[in-house]
Amino acid sequence: YLVYEIVSQANSTADAFINGFEWSWRQSFRPFAILPAWFRAFQVYANATYLRPGGPGKDDLSGYSPRTLNYGVSYTKPRYVVKVNVASSEGTRTASVAQSAVGTYTGFSPRNLVAAALEFRFYKTLVLHMSAQNLTNTQFRRMTYVRGAPVYTRPEVHRDQGVDYVIGVRGEY
Repeated sequence: YLVYEIVSQANSTADAFINGFEWSWRQSFRPFAILPAWFRAFQVYANATYLRPGGPGKDDLSGYSPRTLNYGVSYTKPRYVVKVNVASSEGTRTASVAQSAVGTYTGFSPRNLVAAALEFRFYKTLVLHMSAQNLTNTQFRRMTYVRGAPVYTRPEVHRDQGVDYVIGVRGEY
């Protein structure tokens, strides 16, 4: 360990900050009378977050994704609702690796998660709902980044989450 500066789990004494911005947009087509009736049942949305760390302690910040984008579409009728959503993340730096070379940290690689949901109203008081998360079965990849090390030497853990399904009935009485 003569060549390495050792990092511990102590809090950083260097100042750090995060600047960024968020935006969101939602559009319902219901108010547009010129459109066909079936098309007015659609609604689209998108939102994003952009974060940029700064300061001398910026390399010690973790637990956030610097860029995220979420978007989706829904189709709503009196008896049913169908939704599809996509959540994109640039990746998340989760933690510095204690007792390793400076600049070594773990994190999740970038990923896109697709989800869908369906609700069907049998009666005003009885609803069947179904949803599926991670429809494309995207793997969660946890990686260890070492500054200056070639990509092929970085350890990775691939976790196959599968698709999560939820089916339920909601009722009021």
